[in-house]
Amino acid sequence: MDTEVTTVIEPETGVAVLPSVSLNPVPETVLYNLAAPDAPIELRIEAQRLAGVGRDAAIAVDVPDGWVVEPATSDISLDRIGVTAEAVFSVSPGKQRETAQYGIPVRAKGTLAASEKVTVVAHPHIGRTYAIRPAKIMVQTAHVSLPKGARIAYIEGSADRVPDRLEQLGLDVARLSPDQVSYGDLSAFDTLVIGIFAYRTRPELAAANARVRDFVQAGGNLVTLYHRPWDNWDPAVTPPRPLTIGSPSLRWRVTDQNASVRHLVPDHPLLTRPNRIGDQDWAGWHKERGLYFASSWDSAYEALLEMADPGEAPLDGALLSARIGKGRRTHTSLILHHQLEHLVPGAYRLFANLVAPVDAD
Repeated sequence: MDTEVTTVIEPETGVAVLPSVSLNPVPETVLYNLAAPDAPIELRIEAQRLAGVGRDAAIAVDVPDGWVVEPATSDISLDRIGVTAEAVFSVSPGKQRETAQYGIPVRAKGTLAASEKVTVVAHPHIGRTYAIRPAKIMVQTAHVSLPKGARIAYIEGSADRVPDRLEQLGLDVARLSPDQVSYGDLSAFDTLVIGIFAYRTRPELAAANARVRDFVQAGGNLVTLYHRPWDNWDPAVTPPRPLTIGSPSLRWRVTDQNASVRHLVPDHPLLTRPNRIGDQDWAGWHKERGLYFASSWDSAYEALLEMADPGEAPLDGALLSARIGKGRRTHTSLILHHQLEHLVPGAYRLFANLVAPVDAD
């Protein structure tokens, strides 16, 4: 008498069913500035063979009607699993001039057909798994007027991608090395931006405080982005005029991304030049307005914005600016870096105002 026996064996490594090719667009998200001189998006598609038979593929970018892509397709050869190849495209919206967001698919045609991006997630405690999602580039079109001829220096903080976003916008940005912060000629720039958490992650900054103060006094535009009290921020020493960052964050924040925003000084240059900031610029924000708003500041500063979470007292420490000597010093606790990553047009427009040279006032 026959007996059927079934045994289930769990493999040490999971079996994955993957597309033939993984397509990785670089960049994956772009703000296309309709107000800047026409410059196409330079899009690079990194293709990696994962499975399948054959060796050839034609990479295509499925742009919306009226958009322009060159070339129409790009032929690549992937002769074995694990090999990679690259296709480069030029993409532009053509005559489209409306503010809108587009998800533009990327696909491989031919014997190795695919339209997904595969990300490997591997850690000792969970093993190896795969995240599979449609391959596409997100493009936001918007009208962002740029300050003419602005020479911008940027001191990057932790995981700081703001300079990349400003360059996408059409601005000229120089990333300062530690030696440039300590010894370089800051007068070569109109604007100096100190990125998120940079006073914690860039130890040379504290030693360069006197140089930064001199830069502002002589006519420079200094902008500091989101910082927390423990990011080596001394309220009496770090800023050119005293400014205390509020703590705990629960008390000094606005977490409703749709919270109403009131302009306290509607005609201030930072709210009018080169972009006049209005209600539309506070729409579509992601996650929150900001954290660690300033709780107190020197009388030289003007509070430019007022906002509040529902049912709470309004706060006016989100954006502060002071004229100091011939220059200007601005601090913001708005999470602009996060909004830029999520392609919020109003955040780009406000940022363009923040980096405008003082003489543009």
